[in-house]
Amino acid sequence: MDGHVQTIGHYSGLKNIARDFALRLKELIAFQSVRSFARSCQLSETALRKYLNGESTPNLERLIAIANQSGVTVEWLATGKGEKYPPQNVAEPEGSYQTSPQLHEIERIVLNKLIANTEKRLNNIQEIASHSQSPAIWEASIEMEQNTLSDLKAELRRL
Repeated sequence: MDGHVQTIGHYSGLKNIARDFALRLKELIAFQSVRSFARSCQLSETALRKYLNGESTPNLERLIAIANQSGVTVEWLATGKGEKYPPQNVAEPEGSYQTSPQLHEIERIVLNKLIANTEKRLNNIQEIASHSQSPAIWEASIEMEQNTLSDLKAELRRL
């Protein structure tokens, strides 16, 4: 045996996935502080450190937030495959791009799930604020969640 521990079964690649994601994330953070990058992605510093240490990987919503903040594609961030950066200023001729009804339905499902999760977070934050001795400190978080909720609902209406 060569001294490497071999994991068998369904979970064999999960450790590598988290490790590889951590390497891509470190590349994106570069010389920023972890705290600064976490704030810019609206993540907790603790969660970001877990990603960087390969202890966990982000859910879809957080993955999208990191990709958007960093200007990279979600596919590259999640898998290391595909183009790292989205194409810039690529204009499709009018009417040449048709999305399938199935794709629109998937988008609706994902948006509805994101809306439901955002509403839960907003309710939780409002509940915490209502019991806080300093409810004003929660105003920025409440406003951020309300803005996110508004954006998600607008996107859903667009479909």
